[in-house]
Amino acid sequence: MSRRPSGSFGRSGSASSHLSSAGGGGGDAGSSTAAAPAVFCVNPVLFENCGALLNAPSGLTTTAVLKVLQSTGNKTSISLAKWKETAMMVLGLRESTAYAIFDVFFALSGGCIQNTPAYSGGERSSVAQLRQESNRALLQKMGGTVDQNRWPAASTARQVSLPGLLVFLLCQLFVERRRAGAPNKLTSEAVAEYVRQHLHDFISAVAATCSSRLTLADAAELGYLLREVVNGVEQPFGLSIGFLWQFNEKTIDVAVLSQYLRVRIRANSEIAKVGSVATTAANAFGFNNVTVQNLDSTVHITPYALLPDIAFRLLSSNLTISNCSQTHIYAPSVLPHTQLSSLTNCTVLLGPVSGVLSVQNCHHCCISALCGAIVVSNCTNVTLYVCVNTPPVLLSNESLNGGVGMSGASSSKTNGAASFPPRSGVRFAPYNSFYPAIEQHISSSGISPLLNVWNVGLPDHESILPPSEFQSMPFPLTHSANLSNVTRTNPCPLPMPYRDAVNRRLQRLRDVNEAIADATGQLRGAGRNDLVDELHQRVTSMFRDWLKETGQEHILADLTHTVAPSKTVG
Repeated sequence: MSRRPSGSFGRSGSASSHLSSAGGGGGDAGSSTAAAPAVFCVNPVLFENCGALLNAPSGLTTTAVLKVLQSTGNKTSISLAKWKETAMMVLGLRESTAYAIFDVFFALSGGCIQNTPAYSGGERSSVAQLRQESNRALLQKMGGTVDQNRWPAASTARQVSLPGLLVFLLCQLFVERRRAGAPNKLTSEAVAEYVRQHLHDFISAVAATCSSRLTLADAAELGYLLREVVNGVEQPFGLSIGFLWQFNEKTIDVAVLSQYLRVRIRANSEIAKVGSVATTAANAFGFNNVTVQNLDSTVHITPYALLPDIAFRLLSSNLTISNCSQTHIYAPSVLPHTQLSSLTNCTVLLGPVSGVLSVQNCHHCCISALCGAIVVSNCTNVTLYVCVNTPPVLLSNESLNGGVGMSGASSSKTNGAASFPPRSGVRFAPYNSFYPAIEQHISSSGISPLLNVWNVGLPDHESILPPSEFQSMPFPLTHSANLSNVTRTNPCPLPMPYRDAVNRRLQRLRDVNEAIADATGQLRGAGRNDLVDELHQRVTSMFRDWLKETGQEHILADLTHTVAPSKTVG
């Protein structure tokens, strides 16, 4: 049963002290006794972390997107099966594109749906709890474990918020247009201007209850798009707009909310300037956004608690790791939506990503993560060891340049995956790591270690890492004395071919160790301790040669020294 996330519209008691009451919307008048006025900025996750999912050129317009609401009878939710049919018939999208859009938004939202019995009740589920409920239901439909043959039928019953999905699609229109016309990095100013210009369309997309009018619950769906900020600190969206529904009105005109919000939308770069110096110093906007960047030839381990708890109640929280080379990065924490961008010759091990993992412009990298969804674009020679609860979304390099993209098979088995161009060297494998607190973090994130569809819909065998090349990569961490449940092995079950390959490799190591021990014992028995030392030196030398040949010679050296100063920006 889907419920409203606790960090969403107008329900958070922890943030209400910063805002005026429902009748206090006049705080914008600037009186000294009124609460500080709220301003709004755009959630960058929708524009930066989800990839360019539309085929270019898609031919879509905002008018066409809004027709979806009409064609579905102004429903507040939509199943994957119904969305696929509507996207293909009404919007003319490819089946694989329709799947990708649905899966990525499903990971963003947790499948939260308006008008469910607990939507407006006192007890509210978090996005993590919503994910857990959905993942359990999917596994149950497949008989308790992942079954690729039963996945299509099981997954098509999933539902998401239709207004939220349309908001996401309107954001994808902007991403597509920018990709075709100006492929440089998006700026917060350009995104804010786009939302201002099309705000009426965004609000119309969430007016599901009544055409051209919306309820308070309808307006809540804008929480996917807009961040509400007071004194430079983000709150759950919607706490300051309730006064617009005056005199017990159930609905207001779309134009009323549009006029109110448009003049209060700011670029993200402006928000940090709002409020007093003391306020911004103590509560700098962006506490829920972390960046790790410009690392070279080092090992970087992020803090155990990367973000404060409240950040995970905000849909806009994100982690970005960018512009790094020859570096090993470990993030043993529950993570928000995460973007890996412009990494070269890097190894990245992540804790559970509570949403979407985006991998862009990465080359010669090895990445290990658990996540709700993964979107990979413009990468070469990258190996991804993943536990992902929706099928991988692969965007071809051509699609980023305005050519043909998302060219994968169109059967329902694909469920969102699209093929990479040949010889890109992007390969997937099951998850391969662990650290002491990972099971605790998995529980907090809502990611299911049992629902791993890492290989569902992959285009061909070249996209799958052979079991013989699979390797485990545990985090270089010791467990805390305060940790009650210590994880000592991979929490995600390995498919049998990979499990057998790991066991064979371990057996070979045992055989080598036994052979060395036997040889050492015989030499010592013969009084040849000089040869024992020579044998140990020879084995050590061969191990170092192997590290050098595989490009890993600096790992042990770096880990035995003090970790490099943090370049994590909060």
